[in-house]
Amino acid sequence: MCGIFGILGPQADKDWIAETMQKLFESAEIRGDDASGLAWVDKDENGEFFVNILKKPVKGTVFAYDEDLMNLLFGDNCPTNIIGHCRGTSQGDESNNENNHPILGTETGMALVHNGRVQDFMWRATDDNGDNPFILGEFKAAVDTEAIMRLLETLLFIPRNEDGTIDPDVVAATPKDQWSKKANVPVLKAIDDTVFNLAGKNTCALLDPDTPDCVYMWHVENPLFISFVPSQKAVVFASTEDILKKSLAQIETETLFNFFEISRKEVITQYHGINTKDKSVFQVTWTGKEGDEFEFNWFELDPDSADFTSQTSKDREVTASTASNVATVN
Repeated sequence: MCGIFGILGPQADKDWIAETMQKLFESAEIRGDDASGLAWVDKDENGEFFVNILKKPVKGTVFAYDEDLMNLLFGDNCPTNIIGHCRGTSQGDESNNENNHPILGTETGMALVHNGRVQDFMWRATDDNGDNPFILGEFKAAVDTEAIMRLLETLLFIPRNEDGTIDPDVVAATPKDQWSKKANVPVLKAIDDTVFNLAGKNTCALLDPDTPDCVYMWHVENPLFISFVPSQKAVVFASTEDILKKSLAQIETETLFNFFEISRKEVITQYHGINTKDKSVFQVTWTGKEGDEFEFNWFELDPDSADFTSQTSKDREVTASTASNVATVN
């Protein structure tokens, strides 16, 4: 069991983001205390967006006060689009940091965090030459999350027919080095196809440098809770509502003569929550429009396991719904 969480708040107070992220690591430790990490959208000296990662084999209550994390969160450039992870090891030793989350996409620069367990042996299979005939990228870790990342990138670039379906004969006849370098489908479609081809539980969050003001989330058979904090104009999500409540709590202290504490109480920041429906994917995008800062797109997933080379159904086209004002969702 692991904990995933994150914040999207381009206009939120930076100290609030930093303190809330620390609390999220502390609160989510209950779901895994073997390793901790986060990914965030960054910008290079040329103004190009990329996703950066910091992760270590320590528990969340330690990582929350790690020097590198403190320098990031309380520095001049505190990120505003962040996904985090507290890991409970089920496979892949945490001493190898490649096994810890987030997992970086080698083909896209995306970053993924995952809670759950999926069967990944079929996606790691190789031919007689030791090559994987279909999956893009090389496996560097021993965790199933890496297979989700590899599969997602593969389904972004795999050759497709004009209607978006996949012809196994075309795939077999087209070497991977001849695949398009440009995604053939939207990320939401690739996520849907990825989940369709996974067996097991997969609740995930994804950052894509091509959409720096956006976070993708989906879950199958594991919890996910999304909230909107009006005072900060920020979206905060976590595996459970209890993690959110603890992370969004403020401590108010009353004092006498400014030195003697006489009372202490915990106040929960006001937020509007969405206890998300299982087998759904969400795309949350910052628009910057006054009173309509976020756009939510979502649709139901089809998680039936299948070999992607035989997936040709047309009735699984992405049909997203939009809630233009998340602040009204309770």
